[in-house]
Amino acid sequence: MKLYNDKARLLKTMKWKSEAPLTGITFAIENLEVELQTPVPMEDFESKTCFEPGYSPPGTSSNLTPIAANSTYVAPRSFYAPPEKKEKPPGPLYDPNADGALVLTPPNEAHQKKHNTKNLPVVPVVVDPMLARFLRPHQREGIQFMYESVMGMRNREQHGCILADEMGLATLQTIALVWTLLRQNPYYSSSGSAASVIGKALINWRKEFVKWLGRDRLKVFVGDKDKNNIKQFMHSRIHHVLIIGYEKLRTVIDDLTYCTPPIGLIVCDEGHRLKSAQAKTTKMFEALRRTPRRIILSGTPIQNDLGEFHAMADFCNPGMLEEYSRFRKIYETPILKSRSPEASAKDIELGAARATQLNELAKSFVLRRTADILTNYLPPKTEYVLFVQPTALQLSVFQKILRPDHVQDLVHGPTARSLALITTLTKICNSPIMLAKPDKGAGAEDGKTTRTLVQEALGLLPPGAAPDDITLSGKLIALAALLKQLRQTTEEKCILVSHYTSTLNIVEAYCRSMHYTYGRLDGSTAVTKRQQLVDEFNQARQPKK
Repeated sequence: MKLYNDKARLLKTMKWKSEAPLTGITFAIENLEVELQTPVPMEDFESKTCFEPGYSPPGTSSNLTPIAANSTYVAPRSFYAPPEKKEKPPGPLYDPNADGALVLTPPNEAHQKKHNTKNLPVVPVVVDPMLARFLRPHQREGIQFMYESVMGMRNREQHGCILADEMGLATLQTIALVWTLLRQNPYYSSSGSAASVIGKALINWRKEFVKWLGRDRLKVFVGDKDKNNIKQFMHSRIHHVLIIGYEKLRTVIDDLTYCTPPIGLIVCDEGHRLKSAQAKTTKMFEALRRTPRRIILSGTPIQNDLGEFHAMADFCNPGMLEEYSRFRKIYETPILKSRSPEASAKDIELGAARATQLNELAKSFVLRRTADILTNYLPPKTEYVLFVQPTALQLSVFQKILRPDHVQDLVHGPTARSLALITTLTKICNSPIMLAKPDKGAGAEDGKTTRTLVQEALGLLPPGAAPDDITLSGKLIALAALLKQLRQTTEEKCILVSHYTSTLNIVEAYCRSMHYTYGRLDGSTAVTKRQQLVDEFNQARQPKK
């Protein structure tokens, strides 16, 4: 058997071992699949007529009608039917009856009348169980408070609040609220919005979002680059949270007014940056006046300057405390006057009444908790105060500096000179070698006598004393013994804290000489590297001994 293609070219010759070939038989030869169809006369094969286009063997006819060419363009996408949209019945995203479920406050009739003008189904808003299982009671309370505030449930005319928890207590609460508002609404709807978190520790905020929600569930955009980079967020369909610093926000805030979807929530970390209604940081938010849902994360606003408190309150809930001039007349002046030593009984009574009234107003939009609420969740803290005997060198230097006649002059001299002497004595306590390098700015307040005595005291130091010489100080001797014990007998890490960078310099030099692994974080450390140092410290393991 010989096989030819439609060009009369011989493809293959093979032996046919079975019966004579019949029409309709199908068989395979290597990578070819062959089907025998109609027999043709030998003369047509030899003349190659059978290979011509449109050839039909004698005695056969085709019942097929040629298909007319259609010049009309048909879009490929019309070949497929659109996917059927399965309408999901209105209902909560998560089970509100599950164990440990955090169900946020439902809207009352007045709220529905004002905000549910389309008569949408009212559904429970349930915090994601993945987050809810980690929430402690005070965090659940904080999320409820912020949710009620930004949704206008605490006061129909207010959509902002101040979460005045101490440092580190507000992060998870804020993330849980943002995640909930991005995905759920008490009035069943598919409309979306974006959120903006404004602060200084941008990388830390991003790490916290990733820590609690992962990288894929919520895309977070860090606006730490140029203006064109921010425009990517404005039209992005996958990024719903923008983390940006105050300085960078000032350059792009006008563009963010055209963000799609629009920004529906503003969270301002480090709320003290909004301390003045006339400050540039505060005034720039006028461009986002269409975003009424605003949250400030701050420290103790009600205990600070009342002018700052008014500025923050007016940022969250514009007009609630009226104009600053009237606020100052009604609250600030009487309260401050009542605290004056010369205040009369009437002034004290009026000030107390106005302070009580202001506190009651603040309760509607300010939630304040201290770190004491974590007492039940943290291991017991044990504090030791260790009294260390100074070295003989330190005692000699003290005697040189604290001459009776010098001390008597300080008692009757200016206060600044006495404070300068206290700083000098603190240096001696840490290490006498710190006297060798005077502080920047030291000068007239030290006094000529003090400077002379310090120079005399430096003569008591051993020749060639090095910064890492721990034998000069009783405190450093004790510290060195403690570090050695921790290094040799435990796997513990140690954090050393000092008010003086000069003391840190000495400790750093000693750790380097002992080949201890260490990291240093102080005021000179770049903000962008601080979180990296903290992470490295937390993840590092003590090297093998």
